[in-house]
Amino acid sequence: MIDDNVFQWKIRADQLRTMARQIPGGVVGGTLAAWILAFLFRDTFQDNRVLYWVIAATFMHVVLFTTVFVLYRRVQPADHETDIWGFRFTLVSGIAAVVWGSIGVIFFLPDSHEYQLILAVFLCAYTAVMMINSVSYKPIFLVNLTPLLLPLMANVFWHAKDVQWNKNFELGLGLILLVYYLAILRGYAVLHRAMLETITLRFQTSYLAESLGQQKVIAEQANMAKSRFLAAASHDLRQPLHAQNLFVGTLRMQLQNSTYIDILEKLQLSMDIQSSMLNALLDISKLDAGVILPEIMDFPIDRLLAPLTVEYAPVVLEKNIELRIISSKQIVRSDPALLIRILKNLVDNAIRYTSTGAVMVVCRYRKNVLRIEVRDSGSGIPEEKQKIIFQEYYQLDNPERDRNKGLGLGLSIVERLARLLDHPIELRSKPGMGSTFAIDVPFGDQRRVAAVEIAEPGVRFGRPGNFLVMLIDDDLSVRVATQALLSAWGCRIQLAESSEDAIRLIQGSGEVPDAVIVDYRLRDNNSGVETLDHLCSVFNRDIPAVIITGDTEVEKLQDVQASGYPVLFKPVSAARLRATLHHLLQQDAVPGEDRTTITPPRN
Repeated sequence: MIDDNVFQWKIRADQLRTMARQIPGGVVGGTLAAWILAFLFRDTFQDNRVLYWVIAATFMHVVLFTTVFVLYRRVQPADHETDIWGFRFTLVSGIAAVVWGSIGVIFFLPDSHEYQLILAVFLCAYTAVMMINSVSYKPIFLVNLTPLLLPLMANVFWHAKDVQWNKNFELGLGLILLVYYLAILRGYAVLHRAMLETITLRFQTSYLAESLGQQKVIAEQANMAKSRFLAAASHDLRQPLHAQNLFVGTLRMQLQNSTYIDILEKLQLSMDIQSSMLNALLDISKLDAGVILPEIMDFPIDRLLAPLTVEYAPVVLEKNIELRIISSKQIVRSDPALLIRILKNLVDNAIRYTSTGAVMVVCRYRKNVLRIEVRDSGSGIPEEKQKIIFQEYYQLDNPERDRNKGLGLGLSIVERLARLLDHPIELRSKPGMGSTFAIDVPFGDQRRVAAVEIAEPGVRFGRPGNFLVMLIDDDLSVRVATQALLSAWGCRIQLAESSEDAIRLIQGSGEVPDAVIVDYRLRDNNSGVETLDHLCSVFNRDIPAVIITGDTEVEKLQDVQASGYPVLFKPVSAARLRATLHHLLQQDAVPGEDRTTITPPRN
């Protein structure tokens, strides 16, 4: 067996290497966020503080990137040198956190609630990204967290003393930041423990397999640990983004000034990009872990391709290009959810790099396969770069790291999904003549055709009206955000942390809610499905409900789908939540209808 001290050195060295691999995405996202924030505040102050701050933030991100990629990767330090390199990373990232946290003081506007909320959203988002980037190396997280959130938190509490309690926005914002701070601490503890367990089990797998011949058993344990980590990451990292989306939806309802609306739209765009980046990072992690299992079935390809014309209409209209779909009635055999993800990534990529002309999706028949080609009239791809574009974080012709072009993970996800489905991918391209990505999908059998549900693009906007809506969620920040949003829509609200709380509230009010929003993961290992079934059983009636979840575990997703309740995946936008409530309430009661608890609750 390996010496215990050497074993611990190897684990700590692997923790640092894992953290270093996360630095590029964090540096790019942090730098883009800094410039977006500087743009929003560009005309707010008379002096040059905004310029000086964004230069300082950019400089620290460059130093952090240089420390990792130019020095750390060139030196390739030995395991016993981990501590000194960890100290360097911690020092540089800590200074960057101080620079970011300083916006809570130097950009703080006591008389502008809108700008205070913008600062809070940016700092919370930066903290969430920092949390996932440092999940393997605890010192960096501990050094970063307090400098990021404490200045703004202290500032809003300080200004809260000069405002009437019944109109104290600063007090409410300060409490939300405090709750977020504590939630981040708790979430990181879970993620770090899971990551450390994963790394430890991986090394134990290697050494114990050699000495005891138990490679298969230990590998299964390591895979389970990694699955637990991915599930925790999916839920705990989506949770703050979910709350942020609801806060922005609330702010949208309050603002009428066109200038502020323009700022809010830019803020919403930034948050959408953050969500997209997080989803891409988690998708890559799940593919690496092997937790995505295809569900192969036979279906007509036209059911997948037909909705693309409507879905991408606003995008192609804005770019003044054309999208043509030449479909087929052919039955194919694949996983429709994974196949449409591949095709959408290819279409997104084609539209992104096409400035004039057209993007085409064409079905062509080959021996025993249907070849689906995505063609564009863009600038094309040089031959020497046609293999490396499928690598992670690689982007063609994007030296400025335009945030609208993502992180460079789209084609990497396409390549891994195609390999998972055993669908060959082919690329043909010449500079100046556009590109064609082709995927070969095997023919299916008409006799085995399954019903394929394709979600309609976009959402319908409706106002829920004066309905009674109950939220069951054990996360305080989500309850606060949802209450503010639903109140702005004119709903009456009941807030509960568990099924027991919900029953007491209904019994106390004598009124069954018109709709229930419930988080899937509640305390004491209770699920949202169990909670809703219990409520319906106790009050002897069906209650319209929607389940919201950030989980990605196969068993839990199957549980939600089998329940028959509609499900939304975090982070949920205000528009999506409003459309779902509108649909639920339209097919049930109308405001003012008698919803009293006619049947006495059963014990």
